[in-house]
Amino acid sequence: MTSPPPVLPPPDDGAGLPAGVRVTGGAGGTAAHLEDLTAAAAALDRAADALDDAAREVLVLRDAVEDAAAWSPVTAPGARAALAPLLSSWASPRVVAAHLRDLAARVRASAELYAATDAAVAAGVGSAVRTTGVVLGGALGEAGPLGWAVAGALGLAAAGQAVVLTIGGAVVRAVPSPAGLVLGRLGTADARAAAGPLGMLARGGASVGLVGGGPGWPDPRAVQLLTPGVAALLRSSAPGLQAYVADPVPGAARTLRTGSSLLTALVGAPRPGLVVAPLVRADAPRGPGTDPPRPASSADLLRQVHALYPHPDDDPRLGTGGVPGTVGVQQLDHADGSRTWVVAVPGTEEWSPVAGPNPFDLTSNFDLVGGTGGDALRTVVEAMDQAGVEAGEPVVLAGHSQGGIVAATIAADPDLAERFTVAAVVTAGTPASGIDLPPGVPALHLEHAPDYVPTLDGAATAATPDRTTVLVDLARSPDPRDQAAAASPVSAHGVDAYARTADRLTGVGDPSVDAFEATLGRLLGDDATTVTSRRYVGVRVPAAS
Repeated sequence: MTSPPPVLPPPDDGAGLPAGVRVTGGAGGTAAHLEDLTAAAAALDRAADALDDAAREVLVLRDAVEDAAAWSPVTAPGARAALAPLLSSWASPRVVAAHLRDLAARVRASAELYAATDAAVAAGVGSAVRTTGVVLGGALGEAGPLGWAVAGALGLAAAGQAVVLTIGGAVVRAVPSPAGLVLGRLGTADARAAAGPLGMLARGGASVGLVGGGPGWPDPRAVQLLTPGVAALLRSSAPGLQAYVADPVPGAARTLRTGSSLLTALVGAPRPGLVVAPLVRADAPRGPGTDPPRPASSADLLRQVHALYPHPDDDPRLGTGGVPGTVGVQQLDHADGSRTWVVAVPGTEEWSPVAGPNPFDLTSNFDLVGGTGGDALRTVVEAMDQAGVEAGEPVVLAGHSQGGIVAATIAADPDLAERFTVAAVVTAGTPASGIDLPPGVPALHLEHAPDYVPTLDGAATAATPDRTTVLVDLARSPDPRDQAAAASPVSAHGVDAYARTADRLTGVGDPSVDAFEATLGRLLGDDATTVTSRRYVGVRVPAAS
C-alpha cells in the first residue's frame, strides 16, 4: 500500500500573513520594488553628474595652480601633489562618476529584466489559453446552435469537469478538461460523479453526466481563463459577422444589454428616466443624520456598504434592511478645517434581465462592464453632486461587487476627475482589472478564492505600486463563518465575509496593506472629526408624457 504524498504548505502565503492570504501589488509589491530600483539608478546618475561637475572644477583649479607656479615656485609642488589624486587616481571624481554611471546602467537593466520576466511569466500559459478561448469561442458563436452546444460541452470540460456520454450503462466517450490539466485539477484518485445526468440525448437511456476532478465547484482560476472565450461566444452569437477583438468581455456585455433592452420592451415597462433624491426615514428627523459613525478602516467602509443592502424577511444575512437603490455619502469635517467625503456603494440588488425601478440591477452590470456608464453610475454621481462634494475635496469610494465597478469607474473617468478628487478606492468581490486607475490613486481590492465575480472580466488585477490586491482562501480562515462561506461562490461573495476579511488584515504587518490603511486613516481623520451622514435613493421612472 503506497503512502499518500506529503502535504506541502501553500506557496502563496506571505511571511506573517494569516493562513490562505496572498497580497500582490501595493507599496510592498514587486512592481514597487522595481520602481525603487529605477529611482536608485536615477539617483546614481545624479551623483555622477555632480562628480563630473566636481571634476571640471578640479581642472579649473589645476590650471590656476599652473598659472601661479611662475610666481610661487615653492608652493607649486605641494599644490600639484594635492591635486594629483583628484586628477588621475581611482578615487578621482571623473573615475568615480564613470563607475556610478556603469552601476546605474546595471541597476536599470536589472529592473528592466525583472519587469520583462514578470511580464513573460504573467503572460505564459494563461495568455495562450485566453487567446485560444477567444478564437474558439468566436468560431463556435458564429457556427450557430450546433456551435453553442459544442461550446457548452467544452465549457463544462474546461471548468474542471469531464463530460461523459453513456448508452445503456456503457461509457462511450469522456472529454477530459484541458484547463483542468493546466491548473492541476485532474488526475486525482477521488474523481466523483457530480449531480447525475444533465439530460436525455436520445431514446434508450443515453445521457450526459459530469465527472469532476476536484471540489464540487470549478476552480475560479479556470473561470477566469474561460471568461474571454465565453464572452467571445456571446458576442459572436449576435446577428452579423463580428470582428476579432483581443478583449471580448465589454462587447459581450453590450450584446447582453441589447438583449435586456429588447426583453424589457417586450415583457416589462421601460423606464428611461432616473430620479435621485435624499432618503428621509420615517423614524428619524428630517435632514442629515449622525449615523453611521466615522469609519476608521477599510473594514468599517465595507460594513457601511453592507448596511445599504435591503434583505428579504427570511434572509437578513443579505443586508441590514436598507432601502433598495440606496447610496451612502458621509461628510467628514476635520479639526483643521479640511473635509473628506466617503461614498459607499452597494452591489447588484436585482438580478432580473428586465430593467426595473432599482438601478442597482443586472442591466447596470452590463452597462458598466460594457463601458457605457449606466444608471447605477449616474445614481452615485448625482448623489455626490447633491451632497455638495466639490472639486479638490478628497473622496474615498468603497463598493462591493457592482458597487466596486462604479467606484473604480468614477476614479478612472477623466471627465469626472475634473469634478471629484478621488483619493482612495476600496473594492470587494469586484472585477476591476479592466479599469485603469490614474497614477497616485491608491486602491485596495479584496477577492475571495471561492468567489467567481472578481474573475468575470477574464484577467487578474495589475500589480502596481498604487493597487493592492488581497486574495483570500476562506477555507483556511480560523473563523467558522468564513469556512462556511467557502462552501459556495454565492456565500463567498457576501459583503459581510469581505468585511471580516478586512478585519483580519488589520495590523498584519504586510507593507502593502499597512501603507494603504495608513493612507486611508489620514483621509478619514480622528475622533475630533465631525461626521454628517446622508443617504440617497435612485429610482428609474417612466418617461414624462
